[in-house]
Amino acid sequence: EGTLKRKGVPAVLRKVFPTKSDAQLNALLQALDRDQLCLSPEALVRYADLFKEDRDGNTSTFIQRVREQGLLEPRDFVIQCELELWSSCAGSPVSAEQAMAAISVVDPKKP
Repeated sequence: EGTLKRKGVPAVLRKVFPTKSDAQLNALLQALDRDQLCLSPEALVRYADLFKEDRDGNTSTFIQRVREQGLLEPRDFVIQCELELWSSCAGSPVSAEQAMAAISVVDPKKP
């Protein structure tokens, strides 16, 4: 119990983190492989171990990557919105409708 075959991990990560890019998911998979020394698709991942901390509060590389991505995602979203606004508004004042349109372009799934 508490294990999952390595080959099943990408699908689980995609379900848990549906908004992550392929590059972000690959970074998580690489961190997982480093933490658990997964050398084959049939290797068993002890997923509970990924969430453990040592006595000094250090976490796995996998959790460190999840945390880093979580901190960077809002900043990246804002940067993408700003770039979209610059390209569509060319430096002129931005209306609320234009801002909403830029957000829709950057993330069409946002309500």
